Amino acid sequence: MVKQPEASPGLTSPEPDHRLYVQAIERSMTVLNAFNGGREQLTLSELAERCDIGRSAIQRIVYTLAYLGYLDRAQDDQSYRLTARMFQLCDALVGQQNAGPRIAAALKRLAEETGESVAWVGRDGDEIVILQSVRSQHYSHVSLPVGQRFNVLTAASGQVFLAHLDRQEAETIFLRADDAARRRMGTSDFETYADVLQDIRDQGYALTEKSEDLYSVSMSVPVFSTSGPPLGMINVSALQSRLPKSDAVARLLAPMREAAEAVTRAIGF
Repeated sequence: MVKQPEASPGLTSPEPDHRLYVQAIERSMTVLNAFNGGREQLTLSELAERCDIGRSAIQRIVYTLAYLGYLDRAQDDQSYRLTARMFQLCDALVGQQNAGPRIAAALKRLAEETGESVAWVGRDGDEIVILQSVRSQHYSHVSLPVGQRFNVLTAASGQVFLAHLDRQEAETIFLRADDAARRRMGTSDFETYADVLQDIRDQGYALTEKSEDLYSVSMSVPVFSTSGPPLGMINVSALQSRLPKSDAVARLLAPMREAAEAVTRAIGF
């Protein structure tokens, strides 16, 4: 059985004020705690037993957490796992004291080694979002401000996220994409796009180029927990005048993978 969430040290009474206490939130926290820090995938039956909560209540709680983006169905379609959004929430809460500065240090080292703009990237539904970034040391560079969002289909980081989703979910995201995203992909056929995603999954990185204004190249590698989908991406973006696409893998892949390992250690996996 999972230990019930402990009272906050800031609360003076060991017993809750039942006029204010919301048991549904307690149960939701108990379910999230059951995943052992993201290291496990659990079925509804396993969650019900581990949390000592009835099957019907567990089903409602899990459905709600999945709808809100904090749980996701695993590829076996029977079990659930924590999503990257859950880890991003934790990082937002404790990152200033723990993982956040260590992730920033890994990004800084990578920016110094490559000389280009570097970012830690998360996924939010059909978009990716820049969570941390270090700008290039060069005067002319690709800007990656924190909070900037890109379509998940066309961005290098988004493509790696999609490559690790089950096929049905990836297809759903593809089919609801707007025409502009389809044009950038150069295809309206999911089968063609699925082949691209499989190649990305097999090689362990995605590499894209942008030619709308400044010609640039963007490369992303994943950061994983012990199980489940990627928690986030390490991205390097550079002007092609300085880093041609043909040279990107040879120059960037090894240091990017080292940075991904450093971030994995910073997060605690």
